[in-house]
Amino acid sequence: MVTLDKRTDEYGYVKRDFLNKNSGFKIIQISRIQNKRLYDAHLDFEKNFMVDPRKQHPYSYRKYLWHGTTRESCDIISRYGFDRARGGKNACTFGDGVYFATEPSYASRDGYSVMDASGAKYVFKCSVFVGTYAKGEKGMKEPPTQMGVRYNSTVNNIDNPNQYVAFYDNQAYPQYLIKFERIYLQIRPRL
Repeated sequence: MVTLDKRTDEYGYVKRDFLNKNSGFKIIQISRIQNKRLYDAHLDFEKNFMVDPRKQHPYSYRKYLWHGTTRESCDIISRYGFDRARGGKNACTFGDGVYFATEPSYASRDGYSVMDASGAKYVFKCSVFVGTYAKGEKGMKEPPTQMGVRYNSTVNNIDNPNQYVAFYDNQAYPQYLIKFERIYLQIRPRL
């Protein structure tokens, strides 16, 4: 991991993306994940990625999504990537895969981004090949099929998804790790 300098355009871009619609937090640090093995595997996944153009716009197959996590999982994800066998510690309502949110505010919720002893929370910004998707259901081990073609992922809402579930190794790559904390407002009594 490489810690980004706060004065760079890259830092500013990730910061704006994270804080957009996600007020009440202060960024402590942003790190870029530089794992060539994982990145190459992610690109190989893209080369073999089957997208059925009848179902979604062909250019919408990759999305940049958010994944809240614990401090303990940050190093594991950065080194080995997302593993659906380790995923699904939360509700698993839309399948037994790894969950990603369209908004950082969702991934920042306490149930996903768990505060550590110092008060810090953690969210990854990720590249995810979502491809074609179907409505997920509890207990799904992989996306369903339609007319013999398997969907690539599942979602919470077909018309306006804000949660995506990835089921395959290297379907997602953790690009940035954002370490942040809550901003607590101090209310002063009137004198």
